[in-house]
Amino acid sequence: MLVEINQMSAKLSHASNDLAEGAAHTNQATEQIAATIEEVSAGSDKQAQSMHAVSQTLGQMSSAVQQIAVNSQQVSQSSQQAADLAESGNTAIHTAASQMVSINHTVNHLSSTVKRARAPVTGNRSDPFRKLLPKLRKCQQPCSRCLQVRKKCFTRLNNTRLLRK
Repeated sequence: MLVEINQMSAKLSHASNDLAEGAAHTNQATEQIAATIEEVSAGSDKQAQSMHAVSQTLGQMSSAVQQIAVNSQQVSQSSQQAADLAESGNTAIHTAASQMVSINHTVNHLSSTVKRARAPVTGNRSDPFRKLLPKLRKCQQPCSRCLQVRKKCFTRLNNTRLLRK
């Protein structure tokens, strides 16, 4: 979509340039026509009135061509703004995707830690839940999965203490 917008912007810019060039040619032609009319209608009031009407019409046409050029420039600027916003949105999407990958990695890591912690307690004193709790406490934005794991850890630790007594 960004490529299409850029292509449209380029085409619009090219058309605007062509239009400006056409306006310059039109202005040159208008000046030549006005000079010829002045030479032909030097002594006649009726011819002078006709020339005045032609001059007004050409002025209106020139104003219309200039307005078209201004509008083309505004469209070009709007296209550039749309392209900039699209780029910004693309960056936001990539950032969100990266954060999702990071969250997935963290959840997978916690899940594997919980699986190791669920292993039966053997004769050794190193309970995997003791290692897991500090990690869970550091979790900045605990999701429901982290909260469930934290609750299970506390339950497991309490049960382990009761069994050791």
